[in-house]
Amino acid sequence: MNNQKLAKKIQQDTEDLRRDLNKLMENSVSNVSDGFEKMKSDTKETVSDAAKSVQKDVKHGLGQYNAKVQEYANKVSDGFGDTVVKYPWVAITVGMGIGLILGGLLKPSRSA
Repeated sequence: MNNQKLAKKIQQDTEDLRRDLNKLMENSVSNVSDGFEKMKSDTKETVSDAAKSVQKDVKHGLGQYNAKVQEYANKVSDGFGDTVVKYPWVAITVGMGIGLILGGLLKPSRSA
């Protein structure tokens, strides 16, 4: 009888241990999953905040650029604007020529 009680006790303890280990693993997986979801949510929020900040900075920079360009455009005589409208290909060619000259002057020299 004593051996049967001992075998039954060992079997019961083994079942309890399995059940406890399963609960522990489920809780661990649940905790890891919750941590991952929190990290994912925090990352999305951080990226969203960074994107909003960049967008705000870009809009501010473009606003300053547009204001400066408008200021220079207002300084140019009205006759120049009309000439460009009449002869757009000439204006494009002149602009490209100026760009090539400036590019040639400003490029670093190659030393072999």
